[in-house]
Amino acid sequence: MSSDRVRIALDTNVLVYAAQHGDAPNDPRPRQARSLFARIAASPAVEAVVPAQVLLEFSKVLAVKMKVDAGVVVAELDRVASLFLVSPTDASVAREALTLSLGHGFQVFDAAVVVSSRQAGCVLLLSEDMQDRRRVGGLMIANPFLPSNAGLLDSYLVRPH
Repeated sequence: MSSDRVRIALDTNVLVYAAQHGDAPNDPRPRQARSLFARIAASPAVEAVVPAQVLLEFSKVLAVKMKVDAGVVVAELDRVASLFLVSPTDASVAREALTLSLGHGFQVFDAAVVVSSRQAGCVLLLSEDMQDRRRVGGLMIANPFLPSNAGLLDSYLVRPH
C-alpha cells in the first residue's frame, strides 16, 4: 500500500445497493452507493478493499434475491474484483473471526469481513449492517448512508491522511 493512500473496506450491502437500478425509486441508498463508488474512484487518497467474503455474499444476493442469471453474476463478481483490491479469507482470518465472533458478539461472517479488512490494512469499513462507529482494533465501522457520517466520509475521501 502506498503510504499516502488510506484503505477503506466495503461491505456487501454497499455493493448490493450500487447494483440496484430502479427497484426502489424512493430509496436513496442505491444512488448514494454509486456516488460513493465514484468518489472513491476519483480520490487519490483512498484505496478501496473488498473482502473475499463480501464477493461471495454479493454474488449470492445477485443470484438468489435479485434473480440475476448465473453468467451475469460471475461477470459482475469479476468486474467488482477488477475494480477493488480483494482481501483474502484464509485460515488466519477464519481463526481470528471465530475468536471475534465468540468474544465480541459479531456474527461469524461479519467477523470474517472485519478481520479480513483489518488484515488488509483498512482503517474504515463501510457497512450498513454492523454497529455504526464501532471500533475493532484500528478499524472503524461506519454506515455510509447515515447523514451524520458525511463528514467522516469526506475526511477520508477529500484529503490524504
